[in-house]
Amino acid sequence: MIAGLDSLGGIVVGGVFLGLAEQVASKILDPYLPGIGRDIAFFILLLVLLVKPYGLFGSERIERL
Repeated sequence: MIAGLDSLGGIVVGGVFLGLAEQVASKILDPYLPGIGRDIAFFILLLVLLVKPYGLFGSERIERL
């Protein structure tokens, strides 16, 4: 969902980015906010879908009837 459903390369980039973000958040912020490493993926997903509903690399299809 982060990269868009129609981009295979975007899915790989989104997965790597999400994994790195979880690990960095868990290493840096875990002493101050316990459990943030688990929740950071949800926050990133929510932020991306609020800014770009089709994902970062997804194409916006407009179909008119």
